[in-house]
Amino acid sequence: MLIKPSDIIVPGDTFTLMQTLPVTNPAGVEGVFANQSASRKIDDTIYVYPDAGAASQALDASAKGVQELSVKATPTQADVGTGGQMAVGPSPDGSKAKAIVMFTEGKAFAVLEFESPPNDPVPPDFVLDLGRKQDAAIKSGLPA
Repeated sequence: MLIKPSDIIVPGDTFTLMQTLPVTNPAGVEGVFANQSASRKIDDTIYVYPDAGAASQALDASAKGVQELSVKATPTQADVGTGGQMAVGPSPDGSKAKAIVMFTEGKAFAVLEFESPPNDPVPPDFVLDLGRKQDAAIKSGLPA
C-alpha cells in the first residue's frame, strides 16, 4: 500500500526506500524514504483500523498534536483523502524544515512526514501531490 520511490519526483533528487517496518496496535506499515545525500527524508506510515470511524478519530487526535510533535504550524484542510490535513513550517526546535499531510481512506489513516534542511523547505504542492499518490495506492491496495 505504500508509495514507490518512483512516485517521489524532485528535480535533481533520487529517493530510495531505506526501510519498511510493520506497525502494530493498530496494524499497518511504515516506509522511510531518503534522497541520495540523506538531506531529505519522507516517513510514510499507514495505520489500518477496524473501521472508518476509528481511523477518523486517530486523524483528529493526531492533527491536534502536530504543532508540538512535528511541525510548528497550524494544520489546514488539504484536498486529499477524507479529512485531509496539512502543515508546512519549521520543526518545533527550528533545526529542520518539516511538512506533514495526513488523511483517512476508509479504515486506513495515512501520515506522510517530510524533513529537510531549514533553508530547504518542502513546497506545499509537492506534499499534496505525494499525499494524493499515497491515497491512490491505498485505494488500490487496501482489502475491504
